[in-house]
Amino acid sequence: MLTATKKMAAAICTVSAAATAAHVSLSTISIGFGLFGRRSSGEPEQQPPLVDQSLKNTSNAAADEKDSAVTTFVLSRVSALYSGNTVAHRDLAPRCVFSDPAVLSIGDMEIVEVFRALKYLSPISLDSPRMLSVVHDRQINQTRVHIQLHQQYNHSVELSSLLLVDVDTSNMEHLVITRFEERWNQVPVLEFLPFRFVRRWNGIVSYRLTPVVC
Repeated sequence: MLTATKKMAAAICTVSAAATAAHVSLSTISIGFGLFGRRSSGEPEQQPPLVDQSLKNTSNAAADEKDSAVTTFVLSRVSALYSGNTVAHRDLAPRCVFSDPAVLSIGDMEIVEVFRALKYLSPISLDSPRMLSVVHDRQINQTRVHIQLHQQYNHSVELSSLLLVDVDTSNMEHLVITRFEERWNQVPVLEFLPFRFVRRWNGIVSYRLTPVVC
């Protein structure tokens, strides 16, 4: 009986070690792809704001007012967050998503912890976050804002990113962010399995550990 228990314990340890090694390897690949992968040619790069094609049938004044409200909201939040400030729950949809090569976090509670952890990396904006384009989707009352980031972390590591921010515009009096997607070096995040699963697990672990460690 004792021998069987020892064998089972050894098997569990072996499987756990293999799973941990696989997880670390896949996380490293995902992060490495974000740092050294090839940039997507389908997203804007260093472009002026795009003309909002979805609002052709509305007045220019109304479109400009909406653009101004959304971009002011997004840029103010992004500038604060990537300078080490925390995010307010009221600015996030309950099922808001944060996605980058390291983590996939879902829900406002998790994302608050993501940005609380970020401030311990001493983030500094080397250039002010710059809006590249704004695209409205009137069918689902959503606006996507593309932002160029140029950051420094831990006083040594520089990183340029394309940040995609989706905003729920169904209530212009109370805008909320529904998704952040940070593409390091403008490289698309690996969303397919098994990388999505690994990044999701990293997000859960980060959410559980950040309140303890930080």
